[in-house]
Order: sequence, then C-alpha cells, then structure tokens
Amino acid sequence: MRDGSDWRDWYRILPANVQTSASRAASQVEIRLSRNRQGVFGAVVVPKELGRSWKANWVLTEDRHSSRVRAGENRGETLYHDRVVRELEETAPQTGARRLVFKPQTPSAEHAQRVALVVTDSRTGDVLQALDLATAECQQVK
Repeated sequence: MRDGSDWRDWYRILPANVQTSASRAASQVEIRLSRNRQGVFGAVVVPKELGRSWKANWVLTEDRHSSRVRAGENRGETLYHDRVVRELEETAPQTGARRLVFKPQTPSAEHAQRVALVVTDSRTGDVLQALDLATAECQQVK
C-alpha cells in the first residue's frame, strides 16, 4: 500500500545492488538437505570461505491455514495463509563445514508442512543460502 492504493511495482525503487546481492550471496554456501523415514532432517553446510562465521535457522512451516475476518474492511471474508511458521530453531555461530540435525516437534495431518534451513552470515545477518523440503505428512495432505 502506498497513499491508500495497492503499490504493485514497489520493488522498482530498490537500488540495483539490493536486487543482485541475493544472487551473489546464494553461491557462498552449499547446503545438502535430506529427510529420513523417521521425520528427522539433516543438512550439510559447506561455506566456500572456510573462515566465514555463519549460523542457521531451522524453520517448520505449514500451508493451507485460513481465518475468518470478523471486523474491519475485510469483515466476512476468509483469508488464506501459507508458510505459517510453527517452529524456529537457531544454531550457535559456526565456522567451516558442519552437519546439522532437526526433528520437528509439531506434526500436522491437517496442514502441508515444509522444513527450511536458512543460513546467514553470523556478523551481518545476510542470507547466504536457503533450502526447504516437504515433511512426510505434507505428501499425505489433500
């Protein structure tokens, strides 16, 4: 929203370096993400700069949530929500290659779930790389 109107091309005002910095950062870390039959997720994180300090966030998200609006301009409408965060777990700062493990504690048969790993520079907070995988439950949701 800008001045009471939907502002669909807001991204055009960003400086060029903001739009290209994500592509440069994405190549600075390699992530291999996997899931076993017991629902445990594993990741191998390998930074290209071995001395670089990084940390990671495991994120469990759910899709297909909805809420009925009871007041305001959208009263009576149903809003639909995807990528609702249900769990968030941050690692301590790391250097070099590491193996990480995450076991989601909030299973859901009603909502499609995904687990993401977001690796950031521990000093600046810049996102270096991110990947996600569906949980086993996600494949069963219709």
